[in-house]
Amino acid sequence: MRKRYKKFYRIRRKKSVLRSRIFWRFFLLFAVIGSVSYFAFFSSFFQIKEITISGDVKIPAYEIKDSVGAEIDKDFVFAKSKSIFLVSLEEINKKITEQFPQIAKISLKRIFPDVLAVDVIQRKPIANWCQEGSCFYLDQEGVIFEETQSKTGLRLMPEDNSAELEAGVQIIDKKYLSRILDIAKQIESHSDIGIKEIVVFDEARKIKIISAEGWHILFDLDESVSTQASNLFVVLEETIPVSKRKNLDYVDLRFGNRIYWKYK
Repeated sequence: MRKRYKKFYRIRRKKSVLRSRIFWRFFLLFAVIGSVSYFAFFSSFFQIKEITISGDVKIPAYEIKDSVGAEIDKDFVFAKSKSIFLVSLEEINKKITEQFPQIAKISLKRIFPDVLAVDVIQRKPIANWCQEGSCFYLDQEGVIFEETQSKTGLRLMPEDNSAELEAGVQIIDKKYLSRILDIAKQIESHSDIGIKEIVVFDEARKIKIISAEGWHILFDLDESVSTQASNLFVVLEETIPVSKRKNLDYVDLRFGNRIYWKYK
């Protein structure tokens, strides 16, 4: 008869998590992170207490402060915060430039522990953009930004008046606007032609300058504006004297060195 032997099993007791070094290391790590985060986000030390506004701008400083202040308030389930660490400079920049079309750019800077500095750069008018009785200031970027009743300065207008005007919108390409300004400067510097207004057409690629005497000049902005301006001065000096200008209808410079003009 065979003898049966009983197998003996050793029961291992599970080690308590509370005795685990790894557990306590992670616990301490999370405790430190939590404490630092709470201090950074909710401590009064890092709560924004002052918003400074600098720069040459017509907009009242309190209006900009109110707008910025609305963006720094953060609501959490258990608390509110104005922590300097939670401020999104990008969001504030976007909101301010959308709310105030007169502002071209703002620079935001955190000054620790509790100051937010806002430096404002305002758009500068270089011309007026007019259509259907309304005029807006136009800056060098081709953006209209503020309605005006001013009758002074260079006046631009589209041939097609169907588009709606809205402050803060780029109404003309910067490249073509720069060429228009160059043409106007050359005409005013090298001739006695007064510019009444400039009509923009063909997606701002061509312009019609209305002179103070009533006749007009056609330019192609995709071609050399210096060459076209030089051709204008030559034809006015050699072919169309001042005495004949009152009967002049137009001078067309859009076809290279082939210059066309017509009397009424």
